Amino acid sequence: MKLQKFNINESQYERPNQKWICGKIRFGMTCPNGPTKSGKCCASSECIPIKKGDRWYCKRDSGHGGICARGPTPEGKCCNTIPRCNPTRSLRSKRNLFLFWSFLVVAGVILILIGGKERETYISPGNLSSNHNTHLNDCAKCHTNATINPADWFSTAFSSKDHLEDSRLCVKCHNMGENTFSPHSINVKRLAIATEKFERHNLAKNLSPIDSVINTLTKHQSHNNEQLACNNCHKEHQGLNHNIAEMSNQRCQTCHVSRFNNFANQHPDFDQYPYMRRTRIIFDHSSHILDHFTKDSVLNAPNNCSACHSPDPMGNKMLVKGFKDMCSRCHDGQIRGQGQIAKGIDFITIPGIDLDTLNEKNVNIGEWPEDADGELTDFTRLILSADVETRVNLETISSLDLYDLTTATPTELNSVKHVLISLKSLLNNIVHLGQEAIISTLSNDSDQENDSEILHGLMIGLQRDTIKQLQLELFPNLDIEMNRLRLGKPIGIIHHVDSKLGKIIPATNSTDVDKTGPMSSDEIIGDNDILSDDDILDGDDDILSDDSIFADDENIFNDDDNLDEIEFDVDDDKDQFPIEIKTKSAEDWVENGGWYKTDYSINYRPSGHSDEFLKSWINYSCRLKKSNTKAKKLFHSLTGKKSVGLCMKCHSIDANDQGRTQVNWKSLKPIKLIKTFTKFSHLAHNFTNESKSCQVCHELKNQSKFIVFFDQLDPYKFESNFRHLSKQKCATCHTPKAAGDSCLKCHNYHINKLSLDHIDSTF
Repeated sequence: MKLQKFNINESQYERPNQKWICGKIRFGMTCPNGPTKSGKCCASSECIPIKKGDRWYCKRDSGHGGICARGPTPEGKCCNTIPRCNPTRSLRSKRNLFLFWSFLVVAGVILILIGGKERETYISPGNLSSNHNTHLNDCAKCHTNATINPADWFSTAFSSKDHLEDSRLCVKCHNMGENTFSPHSINVKRLAIATEKFERHNLAKNLSPIDSVINTLTKHQSHNNEQLACNNCHKEHQGLNHNIAEMSNQRCQTCHVSRFNNFANQHPDFDQYPYMRRTRIIFDHSSHILDHFTKDSVLNAPNNCSACHSPDPMGNKMLVKGFKDMCSRCHDGQIRGQGQIAKGIDFITIPGIDLDTLNEKNVNIGEWPEDADGELTDFTRLILSADVETRVNLETISSLDLYDLTTATPTELNSVKHVLISLKSLLNNIVHLGQEAIISTLSNDSDQENDSEILHGLMIGLQRDTIKQLQLELFPNLDIEMNRLRLGKPIGIIHHVDSKLGKIIPATNSTDVDKTGPMSSDEIIGDNDILSDDDILDGDDDILSDDSIFADDENIFNDDDNLDEIEFDVDDDKDQFPIEIKTKSAEDWVENGGWYKTDYSINYRPSGHSDEFLKSWINYSCRLKKSNTKAKKLFHSLTGKKSVGLCMKCHSIDANDQGRTQVNWKSLKPIKLIKTFTKFSHLAHNFTNESKSCQVCHELKNQSKFIVFFDQLDPYKFESNFRHLSKQKCATCHTPKAAGDSCLKCHNYHINKLSLDHIDSTF
């Protein structure tokens, strides 16, 4: 290729950027000055003389013959005139002109097409993906400016603000939570904390020196108020089969602090994955697999992981099978109380009282069983404390020994009286109003809307006969006493109720029996006694008089003839009719769970796993224990390791940042619309022998402090039964040419709560 020589004596001066060129170019003799901008020839002579001193000199270049012999005129004009030419357009000008008119024609055609009824057909940049194909003829579903003047589309096409407005239409169908347009759809403060953590742990330590320098120079500067439009990552109109959710690794690493080229060598190693917190169900794999399951006494012990675990419908998470399928064979009897001294729990107990001192001090509480030897239960204290005055009196007598009140002050004795009468009133209310008597009392301290299910489980299954029998045996005149209180009368003197003899023993040293004793028969019956002088048994009309069906002549038992016919030979029939029948205790009689009465208390025995009564009381006391000391005490008594029902043998208790506690009644259940950074499909990885495939990744620790960490409430302080997963195990298969190692293979972009209708959860 031969380049132009720019020496004026060797080459003519060409002007390719100008619109016009000299018309004499076809003769190879273009003028030096060329045409004007408007395309007119400006040449009138062969040169423009130059003056040196007082003389003019010819400046004709060598290409046009050099200096002429005649030279310029005395006036400084060239003596060789030439005719003017007709300049022509340059090739570049012709192209520009062609493009200009072509643009006008095309623009005109476009305006005509987009101004018509079928404009969506002509302006579509391509087919929509299959997920959005239903909006084929409705651009306004995704584009806010689809309905404006077509002339304004050109300006909106280059506005980033309009892209964000279009993204707001996306979230009408795709709800990504409160931080939809923030990176990863999470709060920017949380993202900043994560970024700081990555930088602090120097996650780029595996990078080469050159990559580290590039990483530092190109580090992304986060913006607190940065909002990302959906089309930054999701590109539509790429065809029906286009995966709109697909993202390249380069796009992910545009913003990330640590950048790496491949998974196997540069991706940070795993820390504790996949064990990010302790399990919700307290199950020690080490002790069960290495100890309990190896005993001959354990029948049908699990011999592989699938005996207790199964994949969810999507195949991603492994779910824990229920108690009935995997635990009941060994633990159902323990929950019901088999082998334990106390199988049930005291709900309401009539406490033992120093009745002699109360009688001596004239503190009248009415009838009370003299042999009662129990104490107020935590249930009773919590129920009674719903009344503010009773709560104060309970605090007053908290340090008293109710069996010995000889040193109690008058104030303390009055508190004792108030608490005992409140207990009798509660018992009376339960007899007449049923379960609602307790539920309505406790609902005052509870969020009824959220705790309605809990409240209705507090007294589930309680029968009236159970509580009525206790009342009749211990407080036979309870209705009379409560009526006295409602009428503003004294409740009466102390009566020692002997439940064994079934009678009332009035106090002998009372000084005001007539005024304060139980109601007389006249008070109860009045003047209209149905057994008065007009008694139906009076006179000759007595149905049991001489004409009775039991008269001597007709008495069917008048002689011994009939009795003689009935004979029993005990000796012959003793094998068929055992003389002694052993009666179970009330506690053993309800071996499948339920309410029962003992001498001085109402008790409950758990019905087995997931007992509604225990679960409701534990949840109720858990809600209130932060503000109510009685609820706190009840909660601890129900959640001890040896408490009735053994609930906390398997169910852990967690505390959140605000100090509120929660009982984990169920194992982790994956929620479809809750996403975390990491995703994993168990179904896709179960490719080896079933009994061994789980152990490829989950290696059991022979020695672990797994159980120890459940004594405290922080779920993130723990030690797993298994070793954390090694990155190298994943890298064995996850290479670009095998299983793939793209970022989205194992990570979700949008994380956190994707639907406001679902609870938040952490992995």
